[in-house]
Amino acid sequence: MDSVGSTCFEKANAWAVDTPLGSGGAAHRGGAKSGYVDHGHHAGFDVDWFRKIDGYDEAFTHNEDAEYDHRLGLAGGKVYLDADIRIEYTPRGSLTSLARQYYNYGKGRARTTLKHRIRPKIRQMVPVLALLGVIFGFVMLPVVPWLALIPTSYFTLLACVSIAFVIAKKSLCGLWTGAALATMHLSWGCGFIAGLVKFGTGRARRDAVRPTGAE
Repeated sequence: MDSVGSTCFEKANAWAVDTPLGSGGAAHRGGAKSGYVDHGHHAGFDVDWFRKIDGYDEAFTHNEDAEYDHRLGLAGGKVYLDADIRIEYTPRGSLTSLARQYYNYGKGRARTTLKHRIRPKIRQMVPVLALLGVIFGFVMLPVVPWLALIPTSYFTLLACVSIAFVIAKKSLCGLWTGAALATMHLSWGCGFIAGLVKFGTGRARRDAVRPTGAE
């Protein structure tokens, strides 16, 4: 999946999302190597496998594809990424819509995590750690001033990324990449935490009323 854009922000968003900082190294984001992967985006399906594991979980509004792929793996199926088959993807065109998108992505990932009791990958926890680090640094600033280094370091890194893209792409549109990355990280982190609370609370409530020995 090759990200492209026409407006200045879309271009910066596209450049950012296809980097490890934007996608965490997801194989389908601008990938150039074929092989078996954990998750396939905009996939083609073997309909027999799709029926065998009951297709998508329709309770999900986001992350339903990754949740499907997880169940596919549990059932013995595989996902193959063919790097010769490519599509173009136009990302969101504003910070507001990007924030909404990644907030929902985070909630969806939390729901998958809780449903299957799986441990999130390190790359998936980076946005959560970034969010908690920024909040902790600012909250503790009056008490422990040097903790301001946490959010300062994070935003300095993103500023450097923006400058690097301006130079690499020879375009001032690259200045938007840092803002796009910050929006992705912090919104995804907020959504993941909100999802843990929402779906975790609901699960605990169902477990509390479920009869002993019930499946």
